Amino acid sequence: MKYREIYVKNALSHSKIKSVEYSLNPYRGCEHRCSYCYAPFVLHIPTEKWNSEVLVKINLPTVLDRELKKIGSRVHVLIGSVTDGYQPAEKKYEITRKSLGILLKHGARVNILTKSSLIVRDKEIIEKFKDVEVGISVSTLDEKMRKKTEPFSSDVEERFNAISRFSSKVRKYVFLGPIFTHTLNELDSIFSKASKIGVNYIIADRFRRREGMRVPAAFYEGIDYGELGEKLKNLEKRYDLPVFFSF
Repeated sequence: MKYREIYVKNALSHSKIKSVEYSLNPYRGCEHRCSYCYAPFVLHIPTEKWNSEVLVKINLPTVLDRELKKIGSRVHVLIGSVTDGYQPAEKKYEITRKSLGILLKHGARVNILTKSSLIVRDKEIIEKFKDVEVGISVSTLDEKMRKKTEPFSSDVEERFNAISRFSSKVRKYVFLGPIFTHTLNELDSIFSKASKIGVNYIIADRFRRREGMRVPAAFYEGIDYGELGEKLKNLEKRYDLPVFFSF
């Protein structure tokens, strides 16, 4: 994996995600190498380049501080909308950690989504926020399958363990996606694990295929989304765990 330090003019981007004002992505490119990642297709970056080179936004915290002084406090910021703020590069550069310090200083509302257990490192900072959410992305509980689809992410058990360590001050959620054919048989187990560690809600998302993705057709063909929606609603009632989905 190649790291390249760059300087940026902007830190925050207006988010197209409902209820989120801005997104913050400390890196460009991602080391997890998820076979289903649609970010490089949206950003028009060759997949091989996205998976082999991480651009480190070395001055991001400074730029973020300047922007928040203009925007004002209480803005809602999502970390991890395009790339993972806690991918391995973060161990060395700590851009996400430094950015959290700036966001805390300005009283921002923060939502962090990750596939990495490294987030626990910043537990002390995260729990100082008055309004903060921490989520883990999960598409399977099967480690063999996880290694096929997202080979360099933290194993799923580590992710669940990571968010279980946050206090009730932090709202916790599971981003269940993308839902593949093999995920269907794991839904009950995923809800059960989420419920046991005090997750506040679940977001369920379908597979968003792009031409050129190296995902076998057997992973996504034949899913009945009407039937899936009903199953999710039943699980929501059984575990008293709110579910949000739009398929």
